[in-house]
Amino acid sequence: MAPPPPSRTDRGKTLNLVFVHQPSKLSSADIDAISARISRIAPEIKVFGVLPSQDAQIISAHDWLRPTLTVSFGSVRRFIPPRGPVYENRFVSKLEQFRRFRAIGIETPHTEPFRHGMALDPEQWGPFVIMKPSDPDLTSNGRYLQVFRTASLSERSLPAAHPSRHLLMLLQQWIDSGENLTSYRCLTLFGAVLLGSISRSPSQRPSLDASDAVIEAMTAESDRGHNKKCDDPEIMAFASRMAEAFPRHPILGCDIIREAGTGRLYAIEVNAGGNVWHFSSPRTAPWRTHDNTEKLKRHFSSFDVAAEVLVKKTRAEAR
Repeated sequence: MAPPPPSRTDRGKTLNLVFVHQPSKLSSADIDAISARISRIAPEIKVFGVLPSQDAQIISAHDWLRPTLTVSFGSVRRFIPPRGPVYENRFVSKLEQFRRFRAIGIETPHTEPFRHGMALDPEQWGPFVIMKPSDPDLTSNGRYLQVFRTASLSERSLPAAHPSRHLLMLLQQWIDSGENLTSYRCLTLFGAVLLGSISRSPSQRPSLDASDAVIEAMTAESDRGHNKKCDDPEIMAFASRMAEAFPRHPILGCDIIREAGTGRLYAIEVNAGGNVWHFSSPRTAPWRTHDNTEKLKRHFSSFDVAAEVLVKKTRAEAR
């Protein structure tokens, strides 16, 4: 059923912004803080906070007369709004991400499903490849990542005990980020960067002239325990471009590598499921401190930017 038209008193005056709060992903206090900022800069926007376990009747029929935009950092589940666009975070496979990046011209390493015995052309793959699980939970925990020399893995069958024998694995061109492996992560909200960090391994990787055995035993990612803030304009602009490949996803954790020597940036992947709001996510609670979080929010004006982005989005798209 089509939504009723706005009443004469509401038309052009008041808009709804509905947050579907995901308790497993962020604190309601963050939504309240951003909502307060929205109310100050855009008093015509009425903000509602609901849960995905609730249905649309939690908001009154009168309030539903107004144009509405709904935003959720995960699936809205039971909450199905009767009007207006809905933006929600959902899983996107790494292969689909690769296709989306390539489709809009964003540099990203070549990626394919791994098959034992597959032939690997160095012209396509480069001198090294990295194998990783297709399961995002395993990748996010850094499990089963392994670097190979391309020529060594080509047409090779790995031992029966190798993880690839019982897990679906992906093969990706490996981008050398330097002697101390380095990566970048940006949190974006509708393309605007709210937070940036750099992770650099404190120990050097082996020489790329090392034996195959040494290469295959090396640590395959930067040390996540050594994150520092990063406000490099080039990195942040690249993350915003990455977000263009996922226009229906409100927030994204954009992972980026800068190639040593060339300085070229590569989109490695995004966390599209919404588990990236590390200002208050349960996942980062064990090592997050209040003081450091507040410093980061102030440095990036994170919640002010979030409020401005949501005001702009609501004004442009509430229906």
